[in-house]
Amino acid sequence: APHEVNRLALRVADKAQACTQRYGRRPFGVGLLLIGHDARGPQLFELSPSGEYHAFIGQAIGARSQSARTYLDKHHEEFAACSLDELIVHALRALRDTTQGGRRRGAFDDDDDDDDD
Repeated sequence: APHEVNRLALRVADKAQACTQRYGRRPFGVGLLLIGHDARGPQLFELSPSGEYHAFIGQAIGARSQSARTYLDKHHEEFAACSLDELIVHALRALRDTTQGGRRRGAFDDDDDDDDD
């Protein structure tokens, strides 16, 4: 039987948290984005090495991820009405500034794209 994504997130978080009960034990030393699809639809969870987990509509983690989170926060209300291709473009736009180190016009820009506000 298919597993619920939130139950999988809980099991991974519990395993990470249990390992923190002993000093110096943190086998999952990095954050993790868990993405899945079940009867509830697509789901996204961020799991921390300490065993915390949170559900998100969109999230970015790691070095230079703040600009991606800002983009996702600004546009998250549009996501429910988007096609898969449109969601992919949103993801690429969110990554744009984190990978290029600055804003450049490119294939994923719209003429009315006003992300620089």
